[in-house]
Amino acid sequence: MAADERRRCGRPAAAALLAVLLTWPRSADPTDSDRRICVTEGCVMSAASVLANMDKTVRPCDDFYEFACGRFTRGARVDDDKTKRTTFNALNDAIADKVRRVLEQPEPGPGPGPRHPTLARRLYGMCMDERGLDELDAAPLLRLITAVGGWPVLDGGRWDGAGFRWTDRVYRFRELGLNVDYLLDVSVAVNHNDTTEHVVELDRPTLGINPVYLKRGLSDKMVDSYYRYMVDVAVALGAQKPRAVRELRQSLDLEVLLARMSQMQSADGLADFTVLTVSELTARRPGVPWREYINRLMCPDSGRSGDAACVRDGQRVMVNVPGYLSGLGPVLRATDRRVQANYMVWRAVASCIALTAGRLRARQQVAYGEMLGPLTREPRWAECVEFVSSKLHLAVGAMYLKRYPSERVKTAAVQMINSVRQEIYVALKNSGTNDRCFLLSASCGSSASTAAIGWIRRRKKNALDKAKAIEEFVAYPDELLDAEKVDGYYAPLRFENDSDYFGSVLRLAKFVCDKNFEKLHVPVNKSDWTTHGRVTVVNALYNLVENSIQIPAGILQGMFFSDDRPGYMNYGGAGYVIGHEMTHAFDNQGRLYDRAGNVRDWWRPETSGRFAERARCMVRQYGGFGGAGDGGARVNGLNTLGENIADNGGVALAYSAYRRDRRRRREPRLPGLHEYTGRQMFWISAANVWCSVYRADALRHAALTGRHPPGRYRVIGAFQNQRHFAADFRCPVGSFMNPADKCRVW
Repeated sequence: MAADERRRCGRPAAAALLAVLLTWPRSADPTDSDRRICVTEGCVMSAASVLANMDKTVRPCDDFYEFACGRFTRGARVDDDKTKRTTFNALNDAIADKVRRVLEQPEPGPGPGPRHPTLARRLYGMCMDERGLDELDAAPLLRLITAVGGWPVLDGGRWDGAGFRWTDRVYRFRELGLNVDYLLDVSVAVNHNDTTEHVVELDRPTLGINPVYLKRGLSDKMVDSYYRYMVDVAVALGAQKPRAVRELRQSLDLEVLLARMSQMQSADGLADFTVLTVSELTARRPGVPWREYINRLMCPDSGRSGDAACVRDGQRVMVNVPGYLSGLGPVLRATDRRVQANYMVWRAVASCIALTAGRLRARQQVAYGEMLGPLTREPRWAECVEFVSSKLHLAVGAMYLKRYPSERVKTAAVQMINSVRQEIYVALKNSGTNDRCFLLSASCGSSASTAAIGWIRRRKKNALDKAKAIEEFVAYPDELLDAEKVDGYYAPLRFENDSDYFGSVLRLAKFVCDKNFEKLHVPVNKSDWTTHGRVTVVNALYNLVENSIQIPAGILQGMFFSDDRPGYMNYGGAGYVIGHEMTHAFDNQGRLYDRAGNVRDWWRPETSGRFAERARCMVRQYGGFGGAGDGGARVNGLNTLGENIADNGGVALAYSAYRRDRRRRREPRLPGLHEYTGRQMFWISAANVWCSVYRADALRHAALTGRHPPGRYRVIGAFQNQRHFAADFRCPVGSFMNPADKCRVW
């Protein structure tokens, strides 16, 4: 059954449940607002979802995740084209349906109109033309291989490596719109030491599969699947199999070395970085002609290193991975040119297989299935919607907002953000008085000296200043409502031929790369609307160097938010997300950045030590989750530390904001859930955010490589540490959900 058919099949059952809920008895006394039953559409839909997920046979204090999500985990089916089923991807599917309707809407009649909708609809139409892609088969890919100078594994003895330089191959990739990050990622970014300035950024490469697996070599089954995929693609394009087996094994060995180097980290587990000028970089790492290399990437059309738009010797370069960079030169010098070329062209070929159809695309799907579980391809329309939404996100966002206005939601979300932010102020102002063990307070159980108290006050002021300075970008930037501005952004982009999907995508990729590189000599604008316009994304983020949070319109709906339901549902959903992102400003990475987003150590060694001690508690707690019951997958407490700190702080902030907000108004209860108080419903709503089911391989993959624990442990871990949760459900001390020893960082 197709995924879109499955979505329709669930609606009659939901309608029947809603009919039952609408007939639920209401309070006879309308003045008793705590006992009134809310029957707005938002309340009824929310109640239906919560009841469908809950298992009331489980006691909340025994396992709150099973209580809130037990029926979901046992009854939800992971679609054949998915690796998991979560609240997030259910909402993402709903938004994809909306975007599909926008993209498939006929163009307006003759006459002038905005250009960006035409661009988006043309790209979507090209993507949907599977018959045309089938007829072309691998021809566009073979032409690309010729254009980049050939692929040794295909060319055999005809390939001449005498004049090969890996830098020249990267320059050619840049001209054609291919990625340039297969050996070293080069981009324009904000200087972490001075966030008013753009710099050249050098970072670790993007590899074919996750380096956690790659570094193990062929002994890992995922690496073995990846290698067989490489060989099969080369053979399908005309390589002799014995040659492909031999030469691509050497190519894989190079990629394994790159993976091992890319995993180098500093002792605290955070990425190291240094800022140098181009001339300093050249002196320290002379193996690469850095000025030429950066210039050829940043301004390929000028070809003049002295051009004002290009890079000079004094240009600052932020090296995010000094260890990787120091190892890259020796590795490449020791690697045969043929091996280098085979690796680089393989990566270019692999990145373009999704733009083809037929046998290569089928082999790609087999590889994905072997690595992440038995998956089928998602419906073509869903694939094309996702692609167009990600590559032309401003155009799609503007079109989406025109059809689905979000102004009311934006206003309500801003109010919620202000409420959550206020709780940070309260917590910081009260630290050291109400809670002497708070991180910025004096040492627990001892008196603070006058000097220490002065230091605490200064650091608390710094923390308050940072909290106050957090910028919020909510729902959408207003510029997306201005068609002329959106058209202006896309003015340089042209699609020449609607039958050339392959070429159109490469032109689009080059356009995106140009947009990034042209920022180099432009002052940083932290409020730039073009960087905050991903409207349909079902996610939120905190930006370290902007000291900002982004809460897109995509996540301000569904189980997360509705303006016609009680606050306990919204604070448990979107409020939790907002609190999570704000807490990132003070997590294991965020605490190293000041209010302006600059890296600055504003901590005393004593306080850093206290933070590390508390963080270790959380690492141990989450590291104990998982095991046999999860297919052997155990949570990595260190990798997930930042997200766990944010979950713990976020849910606490959202709860406090809800309690303060509730004092100003009393709220009705939900149909079918009238036995639960508003405070209890907050926790139930917050848990529902993480209801999830994973395929076994996907769960192991998430546990090994992810920065987030599986949903079950996001609920259990954060809620075990909340004394208000234990009080609201009257969990006895020592019960599973109310351990005597709790972890708290902030």
